[in-house]
Amino acid sequence: MSRVARAVLALLLLCGVGSAALIYPLGPTWLILGLGMYAAVLWRYPRVGLPAILVLLPLLNFAPWSGWILLNEFDLLVAVTLAMRLLRPRADTTGPALSRGAKWAIGWVAASFFVSAGIGLWPLSPFGADALFTYYTSFNSLRELKGFAWALALLPLLIEEARQPQRMEQRCVAGMLLGLCAVVAVIVWQRMVFTGLLDFAGDYRVEGTFPELHAGGGDVHAYLVTAIPFVVAWIVLRPTAGRVALGAALFLLASYAIGVTFTRGAYVGYCGALVLMASAMACHGGRQRHWKLKRAATAAVLAAAGLAVMIPILSGSFMEARLAGTQTEATTRMRHWARTIDMMDKDLTTSLFGMGLGSFPRAFLFKYPDAASATFSYAREGGNGFLRLGSGKPLYLDQRVPVVADKSYTLSLDLRSANPEAKVDVTLCEKSVQYSFRCKATSLQPRAAATSWEHREVKLDSEQVGSGPWPLSRPVALSIANARRGSVVDVDNVRLLDESGRDLIANGDFSDGGSRWFFSADDHLPWHIFNLWVQILFQQGWAGVAALTVAVLISLRRLATEMWRGDLFSATLLAALGGFLLTGLTESLFDGPRVTTLFFLLLFLGLLRPSVAPAWDR
Repeated sequence: MSRVARAVLALLLLCGVGSAALIYPLGPTWLILGLGMYAAVLWRYPRVGLPAILVLLPLLNFAPWSGWILLNEFDLLVAVTLAMRLLRPRADTTGPALSRGAKWAIGWVAASFFVSAGIGLWPLSPFGADALFTYYTSFNSLRELKGFAWALALLPLLIEEARQPQRMEQRCVAGMLLGLCAVVAVIVWQRMVFTGLLDFAGDYRVEGTFPELHAGGGDVHAYLVTAIPFVVAWIVLRPTAGRVALGAALFLLASYAIGVTFTRGAYVGYCGALVLMASAMACHGGRQRHWKLKRAATAAVLAAAGLAVMIPILSGSFMEARLAGTQTEATTRMRHWARTIDMMDKDLTTSLFGMGLGSFPRAFLFKYPDAASATFSYAREGGNGFLRLGSGKPLYLDQRVPVVADKSYTLSLDLRSANPEAKVDVTLCEKSVQYSFRCKATSLQPRAAATSWEHREVKLDSEQVGSGPWPLSRPVALSIANARRGSVVDVDNVRLLDESGRDLIANGDFSDGGSRWFFSADDHLPWHIFNLWVQILFQQGWAGVAALTVAVLISLRRLATEMWRGDLFSATLLAALGGFLLTGLTESLFDGPRVTTLFFLLLFLGLLRPSVAPAWDR
């Protein structure tokens, strides 16, 4: 690419970032300042890019506060990273390159993603108030595409980093460890605030830093399972006393974090990753003359300690109940997979290329409306914006509010409905992304079926909602839901006034669409397929399944070969990818763009590992 073309592309990326920052629901100032400082650091120290991506990947999504779904803060970070790299002089092109087989595999996967994205994007939805805030528009195709697209765009950076393998490995491990530390810290905080660290009986599963779980999904445990092999590698590589102590503490906390997801698929992925790392230790020890017994002992003690952390969690009443329902859950999942495949159009194009990226929530709503979650949209009428709530299985529109305990608040809103039985439930709850705790609730109804707006106002006493000292007080959300099946309700001018008359609600008139509002759903089946390979088949067809299978097999073969030769970083990548794929047996992990980006970055690193390849892969 010429210097002019690189500069133009960088300018387009920066213009896109600037445009997004100017409409950022939480205000542009701090976002622009933060991205500007990052760009300055990256310009001065370009090698910071890769570890920064890995550190911030699990952290930058503030959707519960911004309301953005199509776009998030991590997307802006990647765009700035790419722009800074394009503006710098081109680096020396000598060094490791992708093999012919790897290039064909990546090209095939890329073609599958982009073709299926086009299928999902067409017919194009109007770019209106709903575009950034819901999964029901065709733009959800772009949301799912960006997970792969960002990894593909970062591939030249990986190739450049791979010219110094040892430093690249150090940067990758450092980035993964720091990101994992932050995620684990948030999970520990969530457990302390919502249930207690050692309460394994309560019905609460952590979400970590992944608000994508607002409609279910496996993002948090996929990330944890993928990251934990890097902890083992960091410890075993140089097991000094300080490193062993710090690494062991992080490993145990990360194991605890996986445990309190209370997810069977996560446990399978965790065990699989540990088995692969144990195999790597054996291979590494067998190939190294100076392998010390204490390294093998350290790895064995870590594995035993991790399992010991799991025992009280598995024996808690909540997980015992979940394990007892494994057969029922398996039957439900298999029926869901069969129903998903049956939803596909019966033509050759769909068989080859699928129904399109991001199309599952729309397809489920259209084909099984009685089983779907309630709908919502942001509409305009004569220049006035408002929220339209359809009916279905429980769905809530939430906004985080700074409510404190033992205070009186005034809730007011306008509503209308053609159904005289329509009802809107409004709750003020201590809430994580998925779970509600102490709540104050009220219901509001129109006096009669009408096309005109009716104003409602009610007092709400917070009582114990929002109690507790900072930082151990639970976050509070105001939630709105359609409480009557078979009805459609319009809502506008939502206000929550404190005792001084200050309105705690932002964008209560919905003039900015869904800005600051974030939905959550009780039933997760309408939103996810819950199997990675069935998801690929549904969205990308048999061409997508074949493409990803080939790419995964090439990468895993290279990593397994290098692991057998005693290469610890290859073994770490193998364990991380293996854990991710095992977790994907019960989760449709490509629904989450950030974990999709992480998976493909690690897959590409595997394709870049040196190996004695067959003729077709040279």
